[in-house]
Parts: sequence; C-alpha cells; structure tokens
Amino acid sequence: MPGMSFRELRALIEYRAGDGPHCRRRGFEWMSVTRYPDGQAMYRCQSENEEKGIVRDCLIRLDARWRPLESFFDLRVRGEHRGSAQYRFLPDAVEFRGWNPEDGAFDRSVATDGPALGFCPHPVSSDALLLAAFDHGLGRSMQRLRHIYTSSRDMFGATGPTLNGVELDAEYLGQERVDGPAGRLAADRYRIYLSKATAGLVEDIWCLAGTPVFLRSTITGADYPTSFEPLRLELTSAAA
Repeated sequence: MPGMSFRELRALIEYRAGDGPHCRRRGFEWMSVTRYPDGQAMYRCQSENEEKGIVRDCLIRLDARWRPLESFFDLRVRGEHRGSAQYRFLPDAVEFRGWNPEDGAFDRSVATDGPALGFCPHPVSSDALLLAAFDHGLGRSMQRLRHIYTSSRDMFGATGPTLNGVELDAEYLGQERVDGPAGRLAADRYRIYLSKATAGLVEDIWCLAGTPVFLRSTITGADYPTSFEPLRLELTSAAA
C-alpha cells in the first residue's frame, strides 16, 4: 500500500502501566523518523525504561522499503555502560562489531538466506519497524514474520548488544483514525503475538498509514496492561 507522504515525524512517547487510578509512568522515549529525497529514511531514538534503569540510544538507516541497511546502538543499565555495536545489513549477511561485557570486543559476520526485513534494538517505537516484513499482498491473514532481528535475547533488551534472529506472528487489523497531539491521523493497526517465552503477551501497534512508523501501542496479557502514548508528536509534510 502507498505510504503517507511526509518529511519528518518527531515524538515524545510515555510508557504507562495499569489504568485508571493505578496508572503509573514506567518510562519514555524521544524518537524521530526522517525521509530523504532518495526514499531512504533515518530512525533515531533515545529511550529510557525508568523501572529497570535501561537507557538506549540508537540510529537505523532504512531503505525505500523500510528495510534496515545500517544501525548503531548503545546500552546502559542502571548507570553502567553495557555495550555498543554497529550493524551492516547485506543481501546475504549481517555484519556487526562492538563490545559487551559478556563477549568483550567482537567483529562478526552471520550468513543469512535473504536480506533483513526488520531490526529492533528494543525501543518500543522500533517494534513498528518489524512490520515492514508484513506482506499486504496476502491481505489480513496471520503471517509469520521472518528475516527479522533484535539486538538482545532479553525481552527488555537489557543485555549487551548482539544479533538475535526471531520469528513473530502478526496480523493486520485494518485502518483506523488515531487522535493525538498532531490531530487525527490515518493509521494501520497491527497485532503482534510475542514469542513463546512471553506466551499470552499481545502487542497492538498503530502505524502511520502505509508505513511502519510508530504512532502508539498497547501490550496486554501481562500482569498489568501497558500503553505507549505520544505526549508530543510533530509531523512535517514532504512539501514543507
């Protein structure tokens, strides 16, 4: 489906656990996505899980189909540096080099049977980027997303950077209108069924229509529901 034409989206996202009088803040992230005239895009994010003391800084360069080309990621946990890494996503391999406390310095290349379709270094807004792997030509069917990667095997991304291949089930729930700080926007709603290690957890993600760019999300099936809502959102049109 054609993507909404825009030059840049910037957002401040708040993590909220629970609902009603029991709602509490868990963290936040600043994120932006810039599209360039050649069709490529740059995703930037600083995220902080305040409950777990996790701070992430990351960049991802994406091609015109929102697939990862390069990334840089840095991780701190409770004030301690836990590693950093650079990634290059090639048609038949992923190259990554950096440092983490478990492995020390590393410089690796992992052969793949196709190009990476998504990369998530664990900010919640980067979950949406995995949906570039969803094939809308198949309709709203449940799909197994393959050729996608994360930077950590830990659910919260609290361990030092590495390369973790995953497969996730996802479905497209249709287009909706989302009201927020930038007014009413057309959004594509997806549902991701998280891994077997987190059985029962379901993430609903609303993306800017025709793109895998994050607008909001919710996670249900945990001990308490969590929502990720934009406190600020600025959208610059391509013509501006």
